[in-house]
Amino acid sequence: MANYSLFTLFLFLVSFISTAWTTSRHELNNDPLIRQVVSSDGLDDHMSLSKFEHQFSEFKKTYNKVYDTEEENEYRFGVFMSNLLRVRRHQKLDPSAKHGITKFSDLTPSEFHDQFLISEKLQRPNLPNTILNAPVLSTNDLATQIDWHDRGAVTRVKDQGSCKASWPFSVAGILEAVHYQSSYQLVDLSVQQILDCDSTCFPPDTNCDAGCVGGYTYNALNYLSKAGGIMAEFDYPFTGTSSNVCQFSKDRVVSSISKMFYISNNEDQIAAYVSKRNPVAGSHGALVVGYDVGRNWTLKNSWGTNWGESGYFRLCKSALTCTDQVDPIALTVAAD
Repeated sequence: MANYSLFTLFLFLVSFISTAWTTSRHELNNDPLIRQVVSSDGLDDHMSLSKFEHQFSEFKKTYNKVYDTEEENEYRFGVFMSNLLRVRRHQKLDPSAKHGITKFSDLTPSEFHDQFLISEKLQRPNLPNTILNAPVLSTNDLATQIDWHDRGAVTRVKDQGSCKASWPFSVAGILEAVHYQSSYQLVDLSVQQILDCDSTCFPPDTNCDAGCVGGYTYNALNYLSKAGGIMAEFDYPFTGTSSNVCQFSKDRVVSSISKMFYISNNEDQIAAYVSKRNPVAGSHGALVVGYDVGRNWTLKNSWGTNWGESGYFRLCKSALTCTDQVDPIALTVAAD
């Protein structure tokens, strides 16, 4: 009887892992944010189950992952295996890049999207008159490469946690850089102010800012322009949640907005503004802080320093504007 029970348990676990693996692999291959670009044929044969188990164990230790039940642990193991297979496919596609395990490796694409990305597609109908079309800059004399982080105009990488706060982090990042250029003081600005105080809706009352549920860079900039500016992080610290209690004090404003511009959906113009002016808001609420000699973009994210390249990531040339799955809108502001 004991042997029979153990055998039954073994079959259950194999079935459970197989179901989790199949489900998560189906999501990985069909999620609209992920494009399958190379075949997975033959990749499954080279990694043993014991190696997956070891890597999963190390993953849990590194990121302090604890699951409530053994069933949840086994399911996350299946998702983790599927994500590792996807990592291997991407590594084969681009050997020059570094692909690997992150703190999100136990999430399916849909779970990651729901928890960390804004679901609504960003649109630009009938821009309000407070946001202007950016002047066209010359692209004949651009810097070969530029990194505003190296120039001292970018604050430390933050971690939004489970709060969908990428949009106010990118807005704060632009203002931090512009403020630095005008004052030579690098000040962390308050993302929490935007989360708590901004409920701006894009006409006609759609695409509204809603704290940790999500929001839009153009709405946040519009709010800050009308409110009179943004406070320092020190005076209005980030909590990782949003509330309906706005604690904004105009007397403590550090930076305010005088102009807002939409840069055209053209990477040469985006490069011109990054090269000649300051960082701009880019893909999915990240901050475009520079580019390299091959015009590959460097972006600052808000998922902590234990993700990507110490909190930064890169996009290939043309990736900012080549697909409707990437937010092609960039913004720049001039501070008083």
